Amino acid sequence: MKKLVRRFLFSVACLMSSSAFAAIVFTFETTNHAAALGYTVGQSATFVVTIEGDASSMGPDGRYWSGSIYSTISGTGLSGAFSSSFDNADLSIISPGDMSGQVGNISEGLGLSANGTPLFYLNFLFTLPEDFHAYSPSEGPISPQEYFSQELGSYVSPITDPMGNSFKLFDDGIDYAGFTIDRLTISSVPEPSTYALYVAAIVLGLAIFRRRETT
Repeated sequence: MKKLVRRFLFSVACLMSSSAFAAIVFTFETTNHAAALGYTVGQSATFVVTIEGDASSMGPDGRYWSGSIYSTISGTGLSGAFSSSFDNADLSIISPGDMSGQVGNISEGLGLSANGTPLFYLNFLFTLPEDFHAYSPSEGPISPQEYFSQELGSYVSPITDPMGNSFKLFDDGIDYAGFTIDRLTISSVPEPSTYALYVAAIVLGLAIFRRRETT
């Protein structure tokens, strides 16, 4: 019985200390301020962007990720499946507190349509609140999963000006739909090994309770 208890506590401890994440999810709650592509001014829209990638590069004023870092994109009015083929894709945290990202494929599009109009490019810019983790050059290279797992939660930008707080969708011309970001929520998708720990903890817990009932 004591051995089962020790195993159960050990599994729980491993589960709580696990920090392995397969991906980071950005959920943008927005309000439209530039009507286009079937969106209207004042319309509420939510967009979900999944991030995963390699260690960042370091710059004199921030942290940068590039390459295959966007794995899925979905949201209000969007249809289709996001294509991982792109001309440019990056994500950055610029000191003292701006987060920006972009992804585009000018020749083939993103594989997504906004209310029936094919999309070729999107970008976002979010001015971070003071309680967000500040850029520190001493931290060294770090993957977006490792970096943003320290910042899980919901954030409201200290500014409302769309020039510094926006999510934009572009067609293959000059038209774009612009949204003011009302709230950014950062969450995580655990690695499969984390789910395995959950299952192990549940199985051991049930074994303990059954052993108690029979003694």
